[in-house]
Amino acid sequence: MNYKVRILDEALAEVQEAMKWYGEVSVELSNDVETKFFESIDKLVKYPLTHPKTKANVRKYRMDRFPYNLLYRVNKNLIVIIALVHHRRKPNYWKGRKS
Repeated sequence: MNYKVRILDEALAEVQEAMKWYGEVSVELSNDVETKFFESIDKLVKYPLTHPKTKANVRKYRMDRFPYNLLYRVNKNLIVIIALVHHRRKPNYWKGRKS
């Protein structure tokens, strides 16, 4: 099946926030966060139903190299990226987001 991807504005803002934080360490790390985010989405498109679901019917994909999970929902042929969540950030802050 061919899946389309929609990224919520809040999730994009979280990517930019992560890029900014890592950018204070180095430009390369900042760029790597962005690259890994989009590589993760590419992997999700290939196998969107293989990642574990949370209680809120949201799936969780652990991003390579960085301490983040991509949270997403699959609705027929659409993958909605809801959040980029840091492993140590307050859990469930994203639950009010509409997808």
